[in-house]
Amino acid sequence: MSVIDATEKPAVIPVCARGKSRGLTRPITPRIKPRLQSPEKEEARAARALSPEEFDRKVWAPYPRTPVMSRERAWKAWTRAREEDRAAIVAAIPRYAAWLAQKKPDHPVLNLDTFIAQRRFAGFAESASAPAPPRRFYAAAESPQLAAWETHLRATRGRGLPRDRNGGWMVETEWPPGHAPCGQATSNPAIEQEDENA
Repeated sequence: MSVIDATEKPAVIPVCARGKSRGLTRPITPRIKPRLQSPEKEEARAARALSPEEFDRKVWAPYPRTPVMSRERAWKAWTRAREEDRAAIVAAIPRYAAWLAQKKPDHPVLNLDTFIAQRRFAGFAESASAPAPPRRFYAAAESPQLAAWETHLRATRGRGLPRDRNGGWMVETEWPPGHAPCGQATSNPAIEQEDENA
């Protein structure tokens, strides 16, 4: 049995001796040179970047969140976003929140990092040419709005509202035509015309 000397280096075995057709005896080193920025560019970039406190105030706080949403992943997506996109992201967040409020209560909320990284904010960009979508209302189960819509549609169409799995339904407005919330008078044009003629 031979004793192995710890100071002795093992022999370099060429790659071809290990069963490869072309052998290399030295490791290949990548020749990637780091890209250096001038100090002025670095300072300008740091000045344009949003601080974590500003990110919390302008992006994280107004965004509709769920308990499982990751602030760290959202911050990483924000730092990777292009500078020209950041203003669009900040402007799109209230529009996305308003759009989400019109949906059913169980409609899924996009993770903020997905909203930024996959450029989902582009769908909520301000467009002067596109008309605003009509505001809709989710009448929850056993709410006075749902009951009012139910009686209105039974009187006008002969059938009531369908129901979703939560027992509610999305309707055009909060209250049906000719119906006012509790404590407000309804405006009926026929009654108003009779009052004017009298």
